[in-house]
Amino acid sequence: MGLRTSAQRLLAGWAARRPHVLLVTAPGGTAARLAVEAQARALGGVLTGEPADADVLVVAGSPDGELADAVGVLWSQIPAPKVRVDVLDTARAAALLSAGIHRLASTPDAGAESTEQVEPMGEHVHQQEAEMGHEHGGDGGHGHGGHTDAEQGGHEHGGHDHGGMQMPGGLMMADRAPDRDGLKLDVLHVALGPVLPAWPSGLVIDVELQGDVVQGAEVRVLAGAGDAMRFWADGTGVAAGRRRAAAHLDSVGRLLEVAGWSGAADRARGQRDVLLTETGEPVGEAREELRRLRRRVERSWGLRRSLAGLGRLGHGDVSRLGLSGPAARAAERGGDVWARLQTWLVEADLALSSGPVAPAEGPRGRPGRGSDALVAAAAHLMPGLDLGDARLVVASLDPDPDDLHSTGVAGDRDPHSGHGGNGHHDEGPHGMPGGTNHQHDGHVA
Repeated sequence: MGLRTSAQRLLAGWAARRPHVLLVTAPGGTAARLAVEAQARALGGVLTGEPADADVLVVAGSPDGELADAVGVLWSQIPAPKVRVDVLDTARAAALLSAGIHRLASTPDAGAESTEQVEPMGEHVHQQEAEMGHEHGGDGGHGHGGHTDAEQGGHEHGGHDHGGMQMPGGLMMADRAPDRDGLKLDVLHVALGPVLPAWPSGLVIDVELQGDVVQGAEVRVLAGAGDAMRFWADGTGVAAGRRRAAAHLDSVGRLLEVAGWSGAADRARGQRDVLLTETGEPVGEAREELRRLRRRVERSWGLRRSLAGLGRLGHGDVSRLGLSGPAARAAERGGDVWARLQTWLVEADLALSSGPVAPAEGPRGRPGRGSDALVAAAAHLMPGLDLGDARLVVASLDPDPDDLHSTGVAGDRDPHSGHGGNGHHDEGPHGMPGGTNHQHDGHVA
C-alpha cells in the first residue's frame, strides 16, 4: 500500500504541473467556458477532449437531466488521480481552477475520497481517487451519476427509443434496413453529443448509421439547470466590433479543432480572449494578428481540400431554411465548409475595422432565429455524409444553444445527397476523426 500511495502521489504531482483539462459546458455557460479556457492556458494546462487523457474535469454552468448524466459518465471514465471543478461564477473561474489543481497535487492516501466546498455559492471542487487499476463506475461516491458499462448500453436519450434487440451486457444489436443503393445493411442508432470536443453545448443529434454513413438525423437541444444567458447576444462589456470578432474567432477555433488544426485553433482562441479583454491590444495590432491567422489558414492546401465542396448550402437552401448571418453570406463564396470558415475570418476583420457586418444581427444571424436555422441546416446536410464529415459540417455552422429560440428542434430525416464519404474522416470513439469504434444506441462522448 505504501508503494502504491507513493506512486499515486508522484502521478498527481506530475499531473498538477501540466494539468490536462476536460471542459464540459452547459447551455448558458459560455462565459464560464471562456474564462476557464483562458485560465487553463495561463496555468500551463492543456485542454483535452478525451477522458482517458484528463486529470481535471471542469463543468462550466449548470447541467441538468441528460447532460448531467453524460457528465457523470465522463467523470467515471477519467482515471485517478482526478479532480472535478464546477464553475458557476465567471469571476471565480481562476480561483476555482487553481484550487482544483492544488487539490490534484495534494492527493490523499489511495482509496480515500473527499469533497471540499471551496465557495459557499454552489461552486465547488470534488476529488475522487480510485485504486491504481482505475476502477470507475459504480456509485462514484459523489452522486455525479457514475455508470457501469452495462448501464450505459441501450440508454434511451430523452425518450427516444432507438429499437433493436438487446444483447447480454446491455449492448444493442443493429437493425437492418435498405441503404441508399437498395441493399440490406445494418442500421445503428447513435447520439452525437451532448458532450463532444469542440461541440455546441447541450446539442444532441440522433443519427441513423449504415456503416459510417449517416442516413438520417434528428436534432435536440438540452436545457441547462438555470436561466440561460445569451453571452454573445447579450453583450460582454467590450466594444461591439471586438465582441463580434471574438465570437467569430470562437467559431473558427472550434472548426479548426475538429479539422485537426489544434495549433491554429489555439491561436484563434488566444486572439479571441485578447479581444474580450477591455485592456486588450489596440485594434490595429489585433487586426494584424487576425490577418496572420487568416493567411496561414488560406495558404493551407490540405485544409482547403478537406473542407471545400463539403456541406454546400446554395442560395435556394439559404432561403428555404431561413438562414441569416455568416452562414447565409457564405453562399456568395460557394456555400461550403471552406466558404463559411473564410466568411468568419473576413467578417471578424471587418468587425475590427468598421464594426459588425449587419449590426442588427447576432453572430449567428437574426436574433431568436439564427441558431434555429443553423441546426435545421445541420440536419438537412448530414444524411449521406460519413461521421467525420458530419462533424465538420456541424462545426462550420456552429449553432449557439444559448441563443436557440426553443429547447428542441426536429431534424430532417429524409436522406439527402451530400459530400461523398471518402473514408479519410472516420469518427473516433469521442467524436474526433481517426477512429472506427461506434457505440450502439449510446452517447458518442
